[in-house]
Amino acid sequence: MKKAIRYILLTVCVCVFCYSAYNLINIYLNYKKIDDDYGEIAKTYTEEKVEEKESYLQINWDELLQRNKDVKAWIQIPNTNVNYPVLQGETNDTYIHSDIDHNELSAGSIFVASENEDPFNDFNTVIYGHNMKIGGEMFSQLKEYEEESFYKEHPNFYIYTPDGKTRTYTVFSAAVVKDTSDQYNLTYATDEALNGFS
Repeated sequence: MKKAIRYILLTVCVCVFCYSAYNLINIYLNYKKIDDDYGEIAKTYTEEKVEEKESYLQINWDELLQRNKDVKAWIQIPNTNVNYPVLQGETNDTYIHSDIDHNELSAGSIFVASENEDPFNDFNTVIYGHNMKIGGEMFSQLKEYEEESFYKEHPNFYIYTPDGKTRTYTVFSAAVVKDTSDQYNLTYATDEALNGFS
């Protein structure tokens, strides 16, 4: 009887180990696909230019928009993993688990809120991206802005748009907030409503 129980326990342990190993391999392959796919997109459609010790991207908008007309911008934080096209779908579910080609991808894409009528010209533009827990992909590095040293090394980020504009933004605040916080408001009734918004 004891021998039978030991065999059962051993079988259960082996099954659990195999299942865990299978999941870990899938996670690794998924993260590798994210790196490979977005690395290839950046390599194909962007070229880094240096002017007066500042590096900027030159983007082939014609070809990128032929690939997907939903591309609204490109976001880059120099010397980080944040270097992605920014899309906008019909709903906020369109690209949450889909890549630029509408293929299923757990990390999804970086995308603008579907409620934004004129992204980057609206008063507030909300950009979504997954916080990947391993590897630093997508927007996971943003939480490092809670460290002063990271902020000092990366004070600015850039938004490139198909109209040829490069918008430079300086990070002035970083926090983990709920999805009901004021930071998600796209419009404000009065200037007074902005008091305390930071």
